[in-house]
Amino acid sequence: MEHKYIHSLAASVLLTAPSLQPSALLAQGVLTPPGAPAPTMKSLAQIEPRTPIATLPFTISSPGSYYLTTNLNGFPSYSGITISANNVAVDLNGFALQGGALTVDGIHVGGALTNISVRNGAISGWGGDGVYMGGYGSASQNLALENLLISGNGGSGIEAANCVVQNCQSSDKAFHGISVAPGTVSRCLVQNNGWSGIYVNAPGSEVIGNRCVGNNNGTAISNAGIFINDSYNRIEDNHISGGTNGIMVTSGYVKNVIIKNTVIGVGLFPIYSPTPQITGPTIYNTDAFGTITNSNPWANFLF
Repeated sequence: MEHKYIHSLAASVLLTAPSLQPSALLAQGVLTPPGAPAPTMKSLAQIEPRTPIATLPFTISSPGSYYLTTNLNGFPSYSGITISANNVAVDLNGFALQGGALTVDGIHVGGALTNISVRNGAISGWGGDGVYMGGYGSASQNLALENLLISGNGGSGIEAANCVVQNCQSSDKAFHGISVAPGTVSRCLVQNNGWSGIYVNAPGSEVIGNRCVGNNNGTAISNAGIFINDSYNRIEDNHISGGTNGIMVTSGYVKNVIIKNTVIGVGLFPIYSPTPQITGPTIYNTDAFGTITNSNPWANFLF
């Protein structure tokens, strides 16, 4: 009797239990393991895709982007960095190129090159120019200098042709602070240079919005805060103080536009040109209170 009851109970449980057919089971997805692990970190070339400059002298003979890794010192008879390739960018990276006795140029660009830029650092104490990028007649094109602090070199701070120079400071040179042939010089400070603060040595240059302080300290008549040695240039909105002469133009050159400049406290000529130029009205301020008596927006102010 007991056996029959147990058998009946088991049958009842089986009839009331949920169906466990294989078709009702949940799918588990693909069970094949993935391939071998791949690297997830970037390579050094991806993190810093530029070439380091860690010693001097250094010659750049291939296009690319280069950067300083520390302050670097020059060696006698050599320039610090020599560039002999097109399409080169040099980032001083906040560091300094420091020259020394018998060194040549801090940075030297040789030959007719295109697309060269140098920026962001200091260049001091070289026996030649701080930066040389070609002189009058150079066939180089598309050159740029930006955010450079240049001091105490034996030649000019910057000598360049077909170049844009902006936001630079150039001081205490034996020769010119910045010389272009031609070029654009803007938002720069040039001071205490032995010859001219800014020297324009070819037609078609612009010198706009610069500050020139105490240049031509050798008192030569042939130098000035801004000296123009050709025709068809634009000299605008510069502030010039100290030194022997303010703005000068070499005899025989014409049609330079000289407007909106301020010249204060020079020893000899505020603005001097033996040949006619295109100039705004000249306002000499003899009023102790500094009253402006001419509203012409192109006027040059001489104090």
